[in-house]
Amino acid sequence: MRRLIDFLLLALPLATIVSAQEATDPHLKPEEIALAEQNLKRVLAGPGEEAFLQIFIKASIVPDPAIDTSFVYDLVLRFDPERYHSPRVGLYPLNFEDQFILWGKRIAVYTSSTSWQSGRFYLHDISSGQQAWIYTDDARRLYIPEPQKLPPAKGQNAAIFSQWLKIIHAIKPGTDLRTMSRWLRLMHHQSRKAVLKENGS
Repeated sequence: MRRLIDFLLLALPLATIVSAQEATDPHLKPEEIALAEQNLKRVLAGPGEEAFLQIFIKASIVPDPAIDTSFVYDLVLRFDPERYHSPRVGLYPLNFEDQFILWGKRIAVYTSSTSWQSGRFYLHDISSGQQAWIYTDDARRLYIPEPQKLPPAKGQNAAIFSQWLKIIHAIKPGTDLRTMSRWLRLMHHQSRKAVLKENGS
């Protein structure tokens, strides 16, 4: 019995370390990535946002090897404004830069809600070929939600994420000229493939 107690006492610190590592493991499991991508789509195109639902193609969350770590993830969005159709409006009303800033503000809030670290937000218009990206850190500095009590960021469940969605979908589409110029300065007109090649990835 004495030996058993000694063994358990020795094993306890190791078990504690392993448990702590698992709790703070920055890697996302495949099922966690799938859920994050589903949530990202809901962030960018809400159930009542018919125009966004029409132009949305795909949202991906992928490791960013350009930052030399697998712990950082890029958010990659593809859309096609030519899929938009409305008998009242005609052509899709937002240009690429306006779409980038609008969704960039949503990305700023969404990445504040996640427990995993994000690197870049990429936007790709597959109809025109335009591509651009911004560091999510820069997006969060450019857009800070109006003062209010934000929901918990980590360990969120469906109910908490719904609270984040309400805040995200309440973001006003308009941007003042000064802030818009700051977005445009930090916006890189470059594809993800070019970024990875530039960084030797």
